[in-house]
Amino acid sequence: MLRIIGLFIITALAVTACTKEPDFPPEPEISFERIDSNVIRQAVDSAFVVINFMDGDGDIGSSENDRNIFLIDTRSSQGNDTIRRSMPQVPNFGNDSGISGEIRLPVSTCCTPPPGAAGCLPVSDAFPEFQRDTVIYQVFITDRAGNQSNTITLEPIFLLCD
Repeated sequence: MLRIIGLFIITALAVTACTKEPDFPPEPEISFERIDSNVIRQAVDSAFVVINFMDGDGDIGSSENDRNIFLIDTRSSQGNDTIRRSMPQVPNFGNDSGISGEIRLPVSTCCTPPPGAAGCLPVSDAFPEFQRDTVIYQVFITDRAGNQSNTITLEPIFLLCD
């Protein structure tokens, strides 16, 4: 019986010793996971977006509150509607070959206003074409070394403007 237990322990040690840690590139890489609700009321509700990440050198996030998550509102033709968020520093726990995880972001926005109106105001019946809006975000992150991830496009979020 002791031989069987000893053989089992040796086999288990051999199998775990042969397991290779993941080898990620030094630039962060992100992928879209899900949106918890894709229909929200402007300036009232939030959609929670979940993004997976991996980074080869483990330098994700910042202890200095740097803006390192970028959400680009594709409705803007000028490209100036970028939301910048901070991701807290992710501890690496001494793993030199990289880390991976999940980012959960609350997203709230306003509908595109009718001509001459300010954003985030209820839209009157005089502008029925502005009762609903759709926003699609493009997202990327940066690590502490300044490496930029790939850019992903999220699924549409449908806004109720009234």
